[in-house]
Amino acid sequence: MEISKTGLDFIKKQEGEVLTAYRDSAGVWTIGVGHTKTARRGMTITSAESSELLNKDLDEAEKAVNRVIKVAINQNQFDALVSLTFNIGTDALAQSSLVRYLNIKNYVEAGKRFLLWNKITKVIKGRKVAIELKGLTKRREREKALFETK
Repeated sequence: MEISKTGLDFIKKQEGEVLTAYRDSAGVWTIGVGHTKTARRGMTITSAESSELLNKDLDEAEKAVNRVIKVAINQNQFDALVSLTFNIGTDALAQSSLVRYLNIKNYVEAGKRFLLWNKITKVIKGRKVAIELKGLTKRREREKALFETK
């Protein structure tokens, strides 16, 4: 499967587009539409370069979803899973309980698992601390709603 226009628009709305590198809430350098792999301080890109980076990142997320999901899903479910994967990474998706529930056809429980991915990890006084972000909670609720749309 491939992401739909609806899914692409969904991700663009969730991420926004910033053409100058910035640190996201987890402190990771980010540019364009949520691109982190090559982003660095002081970097600027054009809108066309942002689209190119997004397409490459989405290709990787699509491949990961297609690789780990072994059951039939609809386009909305696929789009929601690509959005989640785009944000949390391919390894995190592959190892998630969401994938385990989905692959045993427990679609309801899989949908609930989107809501678990609403935290970032920060190091505070030498200790890793999980911090819930309201923005991530809202995003996960929207991804869950998309996933549950027939």
